[in-house]
Amino acid sequence: MMRTQIYTRLLFVVAMTAMMPNLIAEPWLAIRYSQNCAGCHAPGRKNVEAIDRRCSLSCQGCHVSPSGGGMRNHYGKWNEDKWLASFKSSKLGHSKNFHSMKEQTYQHVSKALWPSKHVKVSKGKASKTKKKHTKKYSKKNFIKEGFGLKTKSEYMKETDYDDKHTFKVTAKNLNEFTAQIPKEDPYRQMLTSKVDAGADIRTQLYHDLDGGETHYFLMAVDFAARWRPIYKNVHVVYEARAFGGPQSETRQTLTSPSTRSLYLLVDYLPYNTYFQYGIYKPLFGNAVADHTRMSRRMFAGAFGSPGRGADYQLNFETLSVGAAPNVPFINLHYIMKAHQGGQSTDVQGIAGNLGLKFVTLGGNVNYSFWRTNSTSDAGDKTEVEMHSINIGGMIRPKFNGVTHPLVLNAEVMTLNLDRKSTDFRSTAVFSLESYFNVYKENYVTFEAAISNTAMDMSIGSSSQFKFGLRSFIMPGVDVQLGYGIDKNTVDPVGNQVAQSMNRGSITSQLHLYF
Repeated sequence: MMRTQIYTRLLFVVAMTAMMPNLIAEPWLAIRYSQNCAGCHAPGRKNVEAIDRRCSLSCQGCHVSPSGGGMRNHYGKWNEDKWLASFKSSKLGHSKNFHSMKEQTYQHVSKALWPSKHVKVSKGKASKTKKKHTKKYSKKNFIKEGFGLKTKSEYMKETDYDDKHTFKVTAKNLNEFTAQIPKEDPYRQMLTSKVDAGADIRTQLYHDLDGGETHYFLMAVDFAARWRPIYKNVHVVYEARAFGGPQSETRQTLTSPSTRSLYLLVDYLPYNTYFQYGIYKPLFGNAVADHTRMSRRMFAGAFGSPGRGADYQLNFETLSVGAAPNVPFINLHYIMKAHQGGQSTDVQGIAGNLGLKFVTLGGNVNYSFWRTNSTSDAGDKTEVEMHSINIGGMIRPKFNGVTHPLVLNAEVMTLNLDRKSTDFRSTAVFSLESYFNVYKENYVTFEAAISNTAMDMSIGSSSQFKFGLRSFIMPGVDVQLGYGIDKNTVDPVGNQVAQSMNRGSITSQLHLYF
């Protein structure tokens, strides 16, 4: 609680002055850390046989839910504490950074006990280390408990953690695997308690350049709790959300929370298979949680309203099954009902994802489909069919000897909305996003989206551009600032008059996550 209060007080002024589009979800981070195994756990871990392997660039690498978003697992919290921070303070209780693989004690002991051509450690140093530590600890103890992680205060140079060799090594047995996992690693930390929790707080400062209005408001407060009756395999998750807007008072926002998600998840099964049932949003396309992004507004519009906050409050009662055995991943979802703004609608159908994710260049290819039907109280039927192809990757250009990763993501989404008794609407949206790493965890961001229809899928055209900066200042602190332009044109039909809307805005967000 004290840490939360300190962050809030120190950064309130920053929140009032910082400006950036509200980019909330982090699917691009899977690409960003794809070449850095230490982005998820301590450096140097060996692999296990494919049937037991959980290493994946899918959403479940950092989040509890395989569809992404929401509560972070222990690996996501590791990334938050160790990597998503430009600066740290011991007075605020931040954990220290850690040394690279070659500096860790467990690497030398492992080399001595289980020699491997892939892990190059001095034989003399390995032998000396083995002799030193096997006197103090029995082999059984350090395999069971793990050595301590060697830490440091200085910022980590990421190129020292590109484990392009050790992740290719398959351990001969469980002892060899666990011997290289230190006490602080998420693998061991997740076994210390059956209950964990997390929270998100987002405030926003929004200035409408055309209307001249400025609003500062509490946009959302999320709270999540997880109970694991069986440490690894069974998860019961509840997430609550208090959602506010430019016209909402803080007290009103905080006193009107609703259920964001509630589900049962069974995972850590062979070949990284899982089963999930409950209320949540199934993965579809590049499912960022920026509810103002054009593709997400149209997605939400197919189920009610294309408003700027509609996607943020949309969830479904769903039964899912999937697997992510290393490079490929597949998810299948059976959808039974839609939930939006406290209202439930009978929506039935199927959705799915099929993708490939690669360490090389952070490659990502994902195809998603969605087909659902619904019937209103008046008997009107609506059919929604959507398809999405998402391609992403990362290049690592160097300037003055310093590597500056550049993440690129492109998506093409098609959406058909067939209101049987009224009309049929069809749209296609092309989206591009990029993140350029400038200094430490500070990024220049750019987004662009164009569509062959208006945002409500009526005849016309629309486009969206956002440009800004994003900074992960300290662990759990994300400050964003930027400028955006939305253009929306509805062509005249019959005697109607053409409608055109151009809106420029300066938007900021302070995101605290724990």
